[in-house]
Amino acid sequence: NVQLTCKCHGVSGSCTLRVCWRTLPDFRLIGSELRTKYSSATQIRYNRRLNILKPRKNIQKLFNTTDLIYIHMSPSYCEKNFQLGSLGTQGRQCNLTINEPGSCSILCCDRGYETIVDTIEEDCDCQFYWCCEVRCKRCIKKIEKHFCK
Repeated sequence: NVQLTCKCHGVSGSCTLRVCWRTLPDFRLIGSELRTKYSSATQIRYNRRLNILKPRKNIQKLFNTTDLIYIHMSPSYCEKNFQLGSLGTQGRQCNLTINEPGSCSILCCDRGYETIVDTIEEDCDCQFYWCCEVRCKRCIKKIEKHFCK
């Protein structure tokens, strides 16, 4: 739902001018709401004879305009499927955090991951010299990168 946000302008906190505009709710809130609806979505089938949508399983449920429904099961995005435009997750970089989007435990679809140690060179121990010069040392840093098998 669109929200009305207002801000006051004036000297010493007075509200001599009030400006209002419409904003969307916080993106995390929208994402959380969609995730909840996705988790409770109902598979339906279309009855041509009666011109109605019915739940695929024999459950009596009334739908409202904010319910999420679907006709076909989602494909597995773990494996390549060029017809659907899915490249799969093999070779994708992942991170070792637990149960977060992009984590190896979720993204690699139980196939595991391999770790590669990469060496990079970057600026470090930078110092400012009067006037107007910054000098840095070059440091070698090893970082681990993880990729789905």
